[in-house]
Amino acid sequence: MGRIGQFIKDAGRRRVLPTVALYIVAAWVAIQVADLAIDAGVLRWPLRNVFVAAFLGFPVALVLSWFYDITRRGIVRTPPVGADASFDRSLHKRDYLLFASLAAVWFVANVFVHTPAPVDKSIAILPFENPGHDPANAMFAFGIRVDLQTQLQNLHDLKIIARESTDRIDSDMSLPEMALKLGAAYIMKGSVERVLNRVRISVTLIDAEKEQQTWAGSYDRELTASNWFDIRNEISGVITDTLQAELSPTEQGRLETVPTENLAALQAYYRGKQRMAKRTVGSLAEAIGYFQQATELDPEFALAWVGLADSYSLHRLYASLPLDEMLPKKEAAIDKALELDDSLGEAYASLATLLWQKDDLAAAEVAFKRALELNPNYATAHQWYGTLLGNLGRREEGLAQKRKAIALDPLSAVINHSAGLTLEILGRFDEALEQYRIVIEIDPAFPNPYEGTARIYWQALGQLDEAAVWFRKSAALDPAQASAPIMLAMIYLDLGDSAQAEFWFNRVLELAPGPYWPIAAGEILNLYRGEETKAFDYGRELLTIDPGSIYTLAHLRNHDLQAGR
Repeated sequence: MGRIGQFIKDAGRRRVLPTVALYIVAAWVAIQVADLAIDAGVLRWPLRNVFVAAFLGFPVALVLSWFYDITRRGIVRTPPVGADASFDRSLHKRDYLLFASLAAVWFVANVFVHTPAPVDKSIAILPFENPGHDPANAMFAFGIRVDLQTQLQNLHDLKIIARESTDRIDSDMSLPEMALKLGAAYIMKGSVERVLNRVRISVTLIDAEKEQQTWAGSYDRELTASNWFDIRNEISGVITDTLQAELSPTEQGRLETVPTENLAALQAYYRGKQRMAKRTVGSLAEAIGYFQQATELDPEFALAWVGLADSYSLHRLYASLPLDEMLPKKEAAIDKALELDDSLGEAYASLATLLWQKDDLAAAEVAFKRALELNPNYATAHQWYGTLLGNLGRREEGLAQKRKAIALDPLSAVINHSAGLTLEILGRFDEALEQYRIVIEIDPAFPNPYEGTARIYWQALGQLDEAAVWFRKSAALDPAQASAPIMLAMIYLDLGDSAQAEFWFNRVLELAPGPYWPIAAGEILNLYRGEETKAFDYGRELLTIDPGSIYTLAHLRNHDLQAGR
């Protein structure tokens, strides 16, 4: 018998071939399981690493099967050719040393070879240019970025910097400076130009640190909603492929969605998003009108219903409107959005705020968690969830959520201001003042940080004159808001300036003729006059309108403490 024949006979004796067959089956099963685990996000390896591991393990299994057998008694040594019954098949020290060495090699390979180094897949999408400076094009330049942002935010393997921050970045900065300011590894630039019934879109993805173009593409299509979203989907697909983003089947499906086929509805939606971002009483009222228009043009446009729900909520907050006037409208809009698409993280975030306003805080937290599960890059949901946690008494957790929101939207005046509020409530006044200073630096025209600064000077530091200066700045920036004037009225009462106090109380009643502010004014005036019984009657009535009125709750608490209750 030749050497090859002897080798085959010996391999059969050593049961190498059954081991090879078993290894191939086991490797195939492992690859299938790994594929499912990667799709589900449980395993973070690329699938090719699993193939490599299976391939490299094959010769190891082959060699081990030549020298060792697996029996009911465990692993034993295979007798060499010609060995008699006295051959000791038990493992020796060198065998254990071999197994330990293989385990060490596997560990090192797993840590340093097979586990890929973390790749920064963060992207900041800069405002798209409007080459001809045509106002008609500006809306489309804004819109394609909104759509890309909305779509990519749903992907867990990417970090997408929020639009408000990229809107505020200084275009004269170098790319590395922009990346540092925004916390992004990649910068996307683009331009949109509409010519008659066609649209031309050019997009470039840049590695900011290296200042190198990673990918560029251009598209020239007839302007229809369908073509618009086809372009968006193609760009998103290239981005995920270029950055090797790992997508679940669900996420892959989301990349192919078309929110609306109605171009006019899409334009109305874009205008609503623009106005809602301004966060003033007037702009929020305009946003409601645009979102209503979008839903009328296309009742199946789920994101427009979400925008309508959010603008109702924000308008109520900024205009101090009665809660029961807004809630039914908001609830109807959210129900419609979820009926149309129950995979929208934005809709669950809006549902969470609705449940919160209905005092079902436990259900609100569940909805927020679902929103962030569906849309992990939704900075506003992190912010709102942080505020809810603060109301549940978990303020440090809430602050951590707001820090996450800032990481996703570092130049958002609203989100940074929200973090300042939490710091103020925690009594960390120096940090809160610094946070409000950051907000003013980000957006000097945003009134809220001036009001926050005024509160700290008034209530924490007792500097009433300084507080009045800051409240006046807030009132000047948003003349339609009633909160700063009511605070000014209270300060001037404390300062003994009754003429100024009366002026600002009258200003409050002009701005908000509804029941809330007259009742609040009655509570404050009677407290100032020392007529506590009347003041607390007003306060209890106020709580039926706004159960979360901080100042009323504080006054009632202090009164009960003084009374020994």
